[in-house]
Formats: sequence, structure tokens, C-alpha cells
Amino acid sequence: MAEIYLIDDDSLVNYLNREMIQEMTPNSKIVIFESAVKAMASLRSMEKLNEFSFPRWIFLDINMPFMDGWEFLEQYSQFPAIFRQHTKICLLSSSIDKHDLDRSAANPSVFKYLIKPLSDEQLDGIGLSD
Repeated sequence: MAEIYLIDDDSLVNYLNREMIQEMTPNSKIVIFESAVKAMASLRSMEKLNEFSFPRWIFLDINMPFMDGWEFLEQYSQFPAIFRQHTKICLLSSSIDKHDLDRSAANPSVFKYLIKPLSDEQLDGIGLSD
């Protein structure tokens, strides 16, 4: 069973994204965090297990209080590669700002930059149900 993290401080967006993902992958375990700080704490606790304990997918909002998506990615990059290799991170934003797009493209931890809320086409495009 694939585990998916939704990290966004907007509960409505999390609800919409969860519904969309559940429709496409009904057997996935979806874990919602309204704080990147709490999501990072969860990943740190998994590091004590093994490399397969990390989620298969992370959908990460860019703009959040306390720790934004960029800060999350900076800390995430410090985990050993063996833990990160099975996880795909999709940045979520309502922004089409070229700076954000360029920054995400330059970050090796980012699999894809998606405009929120998620759509069937976006989820098909990244191969979520594969």
C-alpha cells in the first residue's frame, strides 16, 4: 500500500486533494499534515525504521507559515539518499511565478510542480496510479 503525504496549511485544499487521490488510488494511505514542521518530524521518526518507511509520494505546498515548502525541501535533502530514493515530491502552488517554477526545476528533490487543487489530468500525468 502506497503512503501519500499531503502537506498544506489549507484544510479545504487538503480535503479536495485527498478526495481526488483516493478516487484514483483507493488503496493508498493518505496522511495529511497542515504543517510542514509536523510532516518533517514524522519523516525524522521514520528514519529510525528503514528506507521503505518513507512515503511514496509527497504533495507539498510552497507557501506555509513556520516552515514553507522550500525550507522543507532543504531539510529533506539532508536525509540519506537511500531514504529519499523511493519518494516523489510534487510541489503544489496556486502560483505560476517563473521564479517558483525555475526554483523547483533546479531542485533535485522535486519531481513535479503542480498547480492546486489537483486534477485528474495532473495525477494521470505524474503516474500516481502506476
